[in-house]
This record gives sequence, C-alpha cells and structure tokens, in this order.
Amino acid sequence: MAMANNPTDIAVPFPEAEQLRLRTLVGPCRVRIRPGGAGAWASGRYDDPTGLLPMNVTVDGGQLTLAQSTTMRSPSGLTRAPVLDLEIGSGRPYELSIQGGANETVADLGGLPLTRLTLRHGAGKSDIDFSEPNPEPMSSLEVAAGGVAMDIRNLANANFAEMVVSGGAAQYRFGFDGQLRRSAEVRLNTGVAAIELSLPSAVAARLRSKSALGALDVGDGFVTREGAYWNEAALAGREPSLQITVTSVFGSVKVRSS
Repeated sequence: MAMANNPTDIAVPFPEAEQLRLRTLVGPCRVRIRPGGAGAWASGRYDDPTGLLPMNVTVDGGQLTLAQSTTMRSPSGLTRAPVLDLEIGSGRPYELSIQGGANETVADLGGLPLTRLTLRHGAGKSDIDFSEPNPEPMSSLEVAAGGVAMDIRNLANANFAEMVVSGGAAQYRFGFDGQLRRSAEVRLNTGVAAIELSLPSAVAARLRSKSALGALDVGDGFVTREGAYWNEAALAGREPSLQITVTSVFGSVKVRSS
C-alpha cells in the first residue's frame, strides 16, 4: 500500500525576540538550504513520501526548530527519502544549528548573518558553501561528525573567530577560500578521520600538529619554523591570519596550498 505524501509548507517570519536561534533536526532526508531574503526567517517545503516522518515546526520565543519525527523503526526500508527544501533569511543575525543522521545535506550559507554555526552529522554526506561573506562576526563554527563525508568551501567567508572540528571515522575537506577579514583559530581534534585542508597562498597560515599516530602530509609552499608549518604569507607577517592546530590519533591530514 502506498504511503500518504504529506507536504508541509514552511513560512516563519522573524520573531521580536532579541536572541534568535534556528535549528534543523532531521534523520533520513535530503536537505537543501539556501539564502533567502530579509523578510521571512524560514520558508520552504518538506515532502514526505513515506507518510511516516512528519516535520514539526515550532517557535519558542526566539528559537525556531524544524524537527523530523521518526516513527519508523529503521530507515533502511525507504525507497524515496523525504526532502526538505529551505530558504533561511538575512533580515536579522541569528545562530544556526544543522543536525542530522543518515541524510544528504547541501547548504549554501553565503551572505547570511550567522553569529554561531553548529554542524552535527551522524552519517551520510554534507556539502556546505559560504558563497558570499558573512556580514556578522561569527563567534564559533563547530563541526562534529562520524561516518560522514563532509565538504565545506569558502570558509574564510564564514567570518568565524574560532572553528572546532571533532569526529571519528569521517572524511573532511575544508577549503579556506574567500575573504578573511579577521584572524581566526582552527582546531581539528579527530580520531580515525581523513582530513584535507586547502589553504590559499595569499592568506597567512600557521599549522601545528599534535598528532600521535596519525599521518601528516604537508605540500609545497610551507616551511617549518618554531615547531610549526608556515606558508609564505605567514613568513611575510601578513594579517589577518589563520592559526591551525591538528590533533589526530590514527587519522590522516593532507594540507595543500591553493
């Protein structure tokens, strides 16, 4: 018997609360997020071909939560995954948290005024892009994943002060292209993860490794100085700069200049 398809239209304006936070919590799903206009905080549609994974949209003060209610015992029987197609607004600054498992997430967060960003994935694939600079200073960008292939591009545009990555058996690709407007710290604390960093040669970067048994592969364009790897821009004293610390137990880290 075919399951009912229960589409959920999403249309949430910015509330009057001072501190704003938007959370997405989804399991088996294809998630598409892109920047919207200044009017609505969140707008879009959720399609559930199974009829078993409804989306709950709740607003509590300054917090908007989009949460998938999982009533299935196992997602393995899914023939067509639900789809969340979402635009999030640029009208006011807010925190953003994207959390999920067993899903595929594609998000362009370019130009959104994000004050903090949390990315947590239990399994699946994630593709994040900051196609335009963040107009707000982001206090922290936190990434935690396991069993995930994650690609984040144009990280300099995120405008974060601190980026912290933790995870187990994950594959990470981080590209730091974009416009770096202030110095930032990047801390990578991983287990059996494979990490690839792409660092623009024009951005000053210093990388320090505290890997125990992990493999570190640093390409051309870096020299060792004061116990760290410096690129030419760092040697020239350019600012702003990136300070990167890698702590990898059994994983591998590849660093390349772009």
